[in-house]
Amino acid sequence: MKLLTFGLLTVAGLLARATQATFRLDEAGGIGGLRFEEPAASTIKLNPSFNGLGKRWRVTTLFVRPNDTTRLGGLGAPSTYWFRADRFIGIDKTLTSADAVQQAYQLLSAQYGPAQPDTLPNSWYWLGKRSYILLEKTDKKHGMLFMASLGMLNEQVHETAVRARARRLLGWRPDSLGLPRQYPNR
Repeated sequence: MKLLTFGLLTVAGLLARATQATFRLDEAGGIGGLRFEEPAASTIKLNPSFNGLGKRWRVTTLFVRPNDTTRLGGLGAPSTYWFRADRFIGIDKTLTSADAVQQAYQLLSAQYGPAQPDTLPNSWYWLGKRSYILLEKTDKKHGMLFMASLGMLNEQVHETAVRARARRLLGWRPDSLGLPRQYPNR
C-alpha cells in the first residue's frame, strides 16, 4: 500500500491530482498558519481552552483561536489547537452531525485515497511521513477529526492501528514527556 506524503512535505503531487484541494495542509507542515513544532507564543492569537487532570495534561495544553479563518474543506474552523511541551502538534475538529462525519470521510478519501480502518470501530486514518489525519465517529450523530504531526500520536491513550503503523513503517516511537514509559520493553 502506498504511503501518502503530506504535512511537512510538499503536497504538490496530491494537489496535481485534485485541482481544488479539499484539505490543504501547509507546505511548511502545519495548519492555519501554524507550523508543527512551532512554540505556543507565536504571532497567531490563541486563548487557553482546557487543561485536564493527570500526567498527560502536565505537558499538553489546548487552545482556541478567536475569529479563526482556517477552513477545513467545508467543515469549518478547527475546534482546538493542541500544544505538547509548548510546541504545536495538531488540531481537532468536533463534527456535530452524521452528515458532517460522512462529508469529512468523503472529502479526505477523495483527497488522500482510501482510508485505513483504525483499531476502534467507526475510526479511520490517513498516514503520511510526518503527519496524519484521524477521523472518528464517536456516536450516531457526532465525530472528531484530528489533523496532526506524528507528535500527536503521543496523546492517544491506548494503542491504535495508526500508532502501530507509524512505528512499523516510519520508525516513530512514543516519548515519555510527563508520562510513564508506554512500552517499557521496547
